Amino acid sequence: MFYRLSCKITGYMTDNKIIISDDEAICQYGIQQLLTMLVNLICTIILGVLYERLFESILIVALYIPLRSYAGGFHAKTSFRCFVYSLVMMFLLLSVIKFFKLGNTICFIICIMSGIIIFLVSPVPDKNKPLEKIEYKVFKRRSRQILAIEVLLFVVSILTKWNTIAECVSLSLGLVAVMLVMGRKNKGSGFI
Repeated sequence: MFYRLSCKITGYMTDNKIIISDDEAICQYGIQQLLTMLVNLICTIILGVLYERLFESILIVALYIPLRSYAGGFHAKTSFRCFVYSLVMMFLLLSVIKFFKLGNTICFIICIMSGIIIFLVSPVPDKNKPLEKIEYKVFKRRSRQILAIEVLLFVVSILTKWNTIAECVSLSLGLVAVMLVMGRKNKGSGFI
């Protein structure tokens, strides 16, 4: 999505000896990913403001990204598709939060079912993001640790009647579980 701009930035950095030419491809990729993440975050914040759910949009992203990074699952073929899918998912989640009252029972069911799926299935490698065997073990352990923290946050939020946080945790876990199931169904996953 930001390929040309990242190439110009890394070209400038190479010309000015900020980086060596051997590192140009790695830096170009990193800058491209950073720009994509920044635009995605800005759009998420804009959606949150438009929906009058800024806190919820930031919380969902804060819960989703760490777990998804280790749990894996479905990955879009291009960064532009990833960007579009992310915006659509955030739009749908914020719509659910704004227009539907899920209630503690539904949130609990989503949290338990999603937690079981994530615990049993993660990590799910993808052809765009394959895992070596050692990475698989590390990612499994870390995804389970993050899952435990998020489930604990869910329980605390239910006990303290912070229903908004409980909704965000359950929907975030639900989205990660859906990504894992889609990744498994995609059959493009594998190891290096």
